[in-house]
Amino acid sequence: MAIHILSFGYGHAPAPTADLVADLRALLHQPFNDPALKTLTGLDQATSVMPCIESGS
Repeated sequence: MAIHILSFGYGHAPAPTADLVADLRALLHQPFNDPALKTLTGLDQATSVMPCIESGS
């Protein structure tokens, strides 16, 4: 069995063809929703480490 994990954006194109697609948006906090992080990009350290410091991670 092979498992491939792929990140994609629903707003850019349809989901890729797959046997299973899991939408994890509700489980991960989005930096865009935090006023202190809203103007940053994914290249900024504060946003790139955010998923790693979530409680329960």
